[in-house]
Amino acid sequence: MIRISMRIAGVFLLALPLASTRAAAQDQPAGIDPATLAKAKSGDAASEYLVAIEYQKGDLVPRDFVEASNWYRKAADQGYALAQLKLGLLYQQKESGIMKDDAQAASWLLKAADQGIAVAQAALGLCYSTGQGVPPDDAQAAVWYQKAVAQNNPDAMVGLALLYERGRGVPADGRKAFALLRQAADLGAPEAEYQLGIDYENGQDVKKDKNQAIDWYRKAADQGHTWAQYNLGQMSPKPADAYFWLSLAMNRLDGDPLVKATVQRDAAAAKLKPADKAQADDHINNWHPTPATHP
Repeated sequence: MIRISMRIAGVFLLALPLASTRAAAQDQPAGIDPATLAKAKSGDAASEYLVAIEYQKGDLVPRDFVEASNWYRKAADQGYALAQLKLGLLYQQKESGIMKDDAQAASWLLKAADQGIAVAQAALGLCYSTGQGVPPDDAQAAVWYQKAVAQNNPDAMVGLALLYERGRGVPADGRKAFALLRQAADLGAPEAEYQLGIDYENGQDVKKDKNQAIDWYRKAADQGHTWAQYNLGQMSPKPADAYFWLSLAMNRLDGDPLVKATVQRDAAAAKLKPADKAQADDHINNWHPTPATHP
């Protein structure tokens, strides 16, 4: 199968809802600890960061990404690394309620990365790899990925593995690529599990093994990886399994893959007894991704 990476457009992004509305301004948000808010208003960077977190989460106060970004900026301007990271990630999101600005995002991620924040280093590596907010530079991408890998960041392991596999920014080295993917997969990274599934299915950098491919696809699919679900549905010998995984994948596919998945899903459905299809539909309607488990 074609190697499709889902790293672009969001692997490093913190969980943000798909929609946001700005709440009315509040001088004294009832849910935020008054002492924390007072310290934030006095200019304490750590408290500014905590207030921003609450506005982003929306648990204690109405969710408001614009207000969150304002508080993150206050802390980020004082050199608070985690606020710089969060602000950079917000600027990458169309749905965050602030204007998407890849250059601003990369700038803030660089500030956090320079302070040793592994997530920022990995995200900055992706920026250089894709030319998002900075000129494309695979060598720089490799540098930042390597810094994050040294801190055991699984997303950076995946990014660096794909550079080694393609010989971009580093000499091509399939063994290093596979080892990095395995290391990230052992940490529960679904993209790494998906990429390992592709390697085993195609016999790339490892002996071809359909059962291993299915096992790795399943690990990623269980965590909600769309392309792993799609590939698993295509490879599943049992119609019920094919119907189940293709149905889940279709929720996030579009274009030709959606058309192909629909045809394959319908073909699998035609082989099911009504009771088996009803059971599968119930499973689909009640399915939730399983969080990664690792040592």
